[in-house]
Amino acid sequence: MASLTAVDEKTGRKFYLEDPDDLKPGEPVTFILNLHGGGSVGAWQQKYFPAVDFKNQYRLVVATPSAATKEPMRRWVGEADDAHLRNIVEYVFDRYGAANIRAFWLAGHSQGGMTSNRLLREDPFFQARVDGWLSLSGGRIGPIELPESFFVRPAGAPPRPPMPTGPDAPRPGRAVAPEADISFIFTTGAHEMVALPVT
Repeated sequence: MASLTAVDEKTGRKFYLEDPDDLKPGEPVTFILNLHGGGSVGAWQQKYFPAVDFKNQYRLVVATPSAATKEPMRRWVGEADDAHLRNIVEYVFDRYGAANIRAFWLAGHSQGGMTSNRLLREDPFFQARVDGWLSLSGGRIGPIELPESFFVRPAGAPPRPPMPTGPDAPRPGRAVAPEADISFIFTTGAHEMVALPVT
């Protein structure tokens, strides 16, 4: 596990920053801003989505911060966190050279994924820079067809209300498509999907 290796000089907040062990000056890299879910922290996110394990193979720069808001639980909210994330991006682009960032991806688990979606919809800073969004159980763009049996129901629980139908009906976990021109990947952890149908 890496130690906190970088400091946002504008706020004094620390964050994990990893890059290839043998990185050469001017070498192209892919930058991932790796956001934890609500109630979590950057150290846990490194274990949940260990992109740092592939930094040498895929020439990755991975920044993994922690949200400041702790009550009622740690989560990404407000301008202070948004400014901190912008500061991290500027730090990385300055340190490695904007011309050497071949791609910039937001990766976010759960509330970190929905924060990524919000930044891509509302913040021109991120809209102009991000090339892709990897949503780790944090919102899916496009239609979601979930059968009634999708979520595990505790024994004796009352029946679930019928799911809405129709092309514009809300679905659990649906994200709003941002106007930004990005690639998008939606995935979930192997141990979270315990009730998927066989096919």
